[in-house]
Amino acid sequence: MNHTVNRAFTFEYSQVVSSIITPVRVGLHITDPIKVTLETASENAKEYNAIWDTGATNTVVTRKIVKDCGLKQVGVITMNTTNGNRLSKQYLISLFLPNSVAVYSTLLVCEANVAGANVLIGMDVISQGDFALGSPNGKTIFSFRIPSQQATDFRS
Repeated sequence: MNHTVNRAFTFEYSQVVSSIITPVRVGLHITDPIKVTLETASENAKEYNAIWDTGATNTVVTRKIVKDCGLKQVGVITMNTTNGNRLSKQYLISLFLPNSVAVYSTLLVCEANVAGANVLIGMDVISQGDFALGSPNGKTIFSFRIPSQQATDFRS
C-alpha cells in the first residue's frame, strides 16, 4: 500500500500579521505505529488553533485539549515564563500540522494557558524543520517543512 506523506505546508494571510496562527490536529500519542497508520491517527485527532512562537522552548497545550483528547499525565516540569517559574503537567501527544504534516518524534508537551489559541508551538517542533516567513505585497506567507532539508540564506 502506497501512502503519500505530506512533509510541508504553506499558509497565506491576506495582510501582514503580527502572529502566526494555523490550524493543527492533536491526538493521543501513537504508541504502536505498526498498528496505527498516520492517516488513522490524524483522523482521530481533534482540530485546534495553534500559535507559532520562536521564543518558546517547548510546545504547550491548554487544559481544554487535555480534557478533549483524554491525555494522561506523564510528568511535571518547571516552566520559566514571563511571570516567573511554575510547575506544569506534561503529556505525550501526536501533532499534525496543516496539510497533515506529522511531527514524527515523541512530543512531550506542557499544560498552560495560551492566549489566542489552544496550542503554542515552540522550538522543540520548529527546530525539527525549515521555517520561512515573508511579507511580500502586503501579505504574510508562512511555510514549514519537516524534517529540515537545507539552510536558507538570503545573502546569495
